[in-house]
Amino acid sequence: MNDFIILEGCDGVGKTTLANLLIHKGYESLHFNYDPNLSIKEKYSRILSKDYGANVVLDRSFVSEMVYGPLRRGYSRLSDQDFSELLQMLNKRNGRIILLDADPQTIFNRIQSRGDAEDKGMDINQITAIRNLYKQLLSPRQECKIDIIRNDRELPKNILQRLQLAEPPLQCLIFDFDETIYHPEATTLPQQLVYRMSTFIKERFGLSYKEARQLSRRYRIEYGSTVVGLQKCHNIDPKEFVDYSYNLDLSELKKDKNFKNQLQAIPEKKVILTNANEIYVEKALYMMGIRDEFSDIIGINRTNFVPKSQSAGYELAIDEHADSGRNCVMFDDQSANLKTAKNYGMKTVLCNKTETDMSSVDHFTPDLHKDLYKIISSIKGKEK
Repeated sequence: MNDFIILEGCDGVGKTTLANLLIHKGYESLHFNYDPNLSIKEKYSRILSKDYGANVVLDRSFVSEMVYGPLRRGYSRLSDQDFSELLQMLNKRNGRIILLDADPQTIFNRIQSRGDAEDKGMDINQITAIRNLYKQLLSPRQECKIDIIRNDRELPKNILQRLQLAEPPLQCLIFDFDETIYHPEATTLPQQLVYRMSTFIKERFGLSYKEARQLSRRYRIEYGSTVVGLQKCHNIDPKEFVDYSYNLDLSELKKDKNFKNQLQAIPEKKVILTNANEIYVEKALYMMGIRDEFSDIIGINRTNFVPKSQSAGYELAIDEHADSGRNCVMFDDQSANLKTAKNYGMKTVLCNKTETDMSSVDHFTPDLHKDLYKIISSIKGKEK
């Protein structure tokens, strides 16, 4: 997912100014028509679930309901459970809340200079109460990233710069397996896989080998993977196809002590996310002597046979191993998969072969076994 920033705080703290700066940087400002048939929870659940295809900024949100509702009508239309669930939804899409704050007198002077103080019934005591409610509400929360920034101590442009430079800590390295963990030129595994996929199709449908290979390629292009095409068009059992296809000869895989040392030198979690089944990857990692370096293998069976170019595997990896996509790095040999990872805020590394589409690629390595530690050091250096 793209960035989703919610600006909150009392009137007069500079939300509109910061929103305009973000819009100038390419963010889209969200505006919504009032719908009397939707509850506050339903409204913001829909807002947070939608993919806008761009970085977005929202000036006020469900957070304001938790502050102004009790002050103005004596209660909030959101329960504490509703509020927590919405924060979790925001976190899942790599969102953050920026709570702008300032000295009460500064806020009052700004509102008064706009001629709004009397209209809004704002005085120093009211402003102080609102500030306190915001801090009490957001300071202890752990469900998502929250930045509390004094806007009377920093210029809006400096705030924007600080937010852009701040990087969440790295928590998880997510690796594709085939042609990423091993170099495609060092083994015949890619050729074996093509042969077994095509042979399965050939024998099942009585086709020539050439026809079977063409059908496999067509389904991969149309559906993101051959297995999805076979399942949708022919009701083939996906597990049967995957288990047959990945019954490969692993004897060519070699141990690489340098690669193992690099993996061991990186303390963050390391996870495999693959379109293969877990048994095949498990055996292959043992052959390479690096099984113990990975805390999890998410095979296509774990994602209900949804291919890696779609979202299921990434969401599973994030849910189980990181606070958000922004805490992850994805390594893959296919730019289409990196594009999906990028949508979740991940850093991306294209491995072992070049592609024409580099739009979602942050780093490139022709040899992951040589460059892994250097790439991670570079990424972690930018966090500081």
